[in-house]
Amino acid sequence: MICTEDFSPNRNDCKNSCDYCDLCAQKIIENGITDVVFDLHLLVDWDARRTLESYYPDYIGEVLFSYEPEWGFEFHEALRESGWSIECALESFSEHHGPAVTWLYRLYFENFLHGFLGERERFAAVARDLTAKGVRVWALGNASQEWVDCARTTCPILGEINGVSASYEYHLRKPNIMIYRDFLSKNGLSASSTVFVESDLRSLKTAQRIECAFAKLFTL
Repeated sequence: MICTEDFSPNRNDCKNSCDYCDLCAQKIIENGITDVVFDLHLLVDWDARRTLESYYPDYIGEVLFSYEPEWGFEFHEALRESGWSIECALESFSEHHGPAVTWLYRLYFENFLHGFLGERERFAAVARDLTAKGVRVWALGNASQEWVDCARTTCPILGEINGVSASYEYHLRKPNIMIYRDFLSKNGLSASSTVFVESDLRSLKTAQRIECAFAKLFTL
């Protein structure tokens, strides 16, 4: 198993070009790789804070987005990424927070599409090059059904690759190792000829545990 950990804080920095070179189609094919799996968030330009920026200054939005980890925004988003509906998330959130913060959470959902700015050009270009050379390309990430639906409308690359899978389908979130195993099984992929391109260290380490061909990390 060849595993490479690459920390690339600025994806536009030319000094990181060698990291992208490891994903060039020729090198991938020469190493017997048949499939490359990108984390969804590497292909999709998304920021939750954009959903409120047209209505409130940043410090108001932070009341929602920086709320305490237990029963806060991130907690409920993790539940949605595991299959919860918007209605269930709002109901649970309102049980633990006042009406003002709950209103912000509701507004976040109403303006959900505003959080998307399209595809991340650098990674989308890599994915297209791989596809053109006959390498199968996939996306796997933590996301709700609504997130994936919006991403598909704003990111053409998601309609060009071989498949898109998200955590809500499995009721599991990365870095749980079972989501990787289920994904490979569902799509008939062999870990030994598959590359996982991840956006966080914990997911990278999980990809390594399933004995993939190699795994790479690009931080956003």
